[in-house]
Amino acid sequence: MRGVDFCFGAFAVERVDRRLALSGITWLLCNHHDVLRKLNDEVREAFDGAGDDGLSTQALAQLPYLNACLHEALRTYPPAPVGMARVAPVEGAIICGRAVAPRSSALCCYVGFSFLFFSSCSQYFLLTLAHTTVYVTSYAAHHSERNFYDPEGFHPERWLPDPDPCFSTDKLSACEPFSLGPRNCIGKNLAWHEMRWVLTAFLLNFDIALAEQAKNNWLDQKAYLVWERPPLYIKLIPQE
Repeated sequence: MRGVDFCFGAFAVERVDRRLALSGITWLLCNHHDVLRKLNDEVREAFDGAGDDGLSTQALAQLPYLNACLHEALRTYPPAPVGMARVAPVEGAIICGRAVAPRSSALCCYVGFSFLFFSSCSQYFLLTLAHTTVYVTSYAAHHSERNFYDPEGFHPERWLPDPDPCFSTDKLSACEPFSLGPRNCIGKNLAWHEMRWVLTAFLLNFDIALAEQAKNNWLDQKAYLVWERPPLYIKLIPQE
């Protein structure tokens, strides 16, 4: 029964992550024509005439620019921007060199006191002392100038093996859109493969561009646990 629950959870979570990530990267590619051109060149050269059946897991994982674009899209538009809360041990803990206050009877009620700090491992944590909860605010970590050069820009090149020197100080480990540890996203590996497969099949069969009715800034969205995503209108031009 636990195996059934695991599979159900993996497919349910992965489905949300995949839809958000693919919508985000489609918007970003349509607004960065140079990136879209490079990605089209890579996937069409790698799989020219291969058909959808030729898009194997191993082959897709070896495309550097495809994977760089997906990494950068997940950094810019993480599917879970707020983060999943964790509860510290009752005796307290040291996380990234910072002390997390222990639970105590004096803090059993909500005192409305919280603060945001930047840790030595280059991630943001929000501590609510009344509950001693800890979570990574993915969007804040991904868009901090202390972690990334030009964080509001879309630069897949930062994820390539030999990036431009301007990206040399980027803390790529600060970008973990699927979280870390034993409670990270159980659909992560499935989501990665499906994002690679769907995006590659999409670009092999169509040229894409924003439709006239597309919003000027589609990324301007409200977020709770995940984004409140509006419709994304694009034009599809079949490849001959």
